[in-house]
Amino acid sequence: MLGATYVKRHPRTGGYYFRRRVPDHLKPSIGTVEIIRSLATKSLDEAKRLSRPLADATDALFEEAEGLGGSERVSQPEGWHSDFITN
Repeated sequence: MLGATYVKRHPRTGGYYFRRRVPDHLKPSIGTVEIIRSLATKSLDEAKRLSRPLADATDALFEEAEGLGGSERVSQPEGWHSDFITN
């Protein structure tokens, strides 16, 4: 299932979150090593469903960063919360 590889379960709370590593060559443009966001659910099926748009959004972010060639930092996409891209 698409996005399922980015779904992780928190060991203490049992809730799921989205986690995706930023490719090494894009780290300067994106400004972080990973992208993490709570999915606010304890249901694996729901977490997988919620992770799909986040996987698509990170794909788009990576494509934008590729287009910049590492020369400048990408802006946070509209509609993303400030906690989406973490340092």
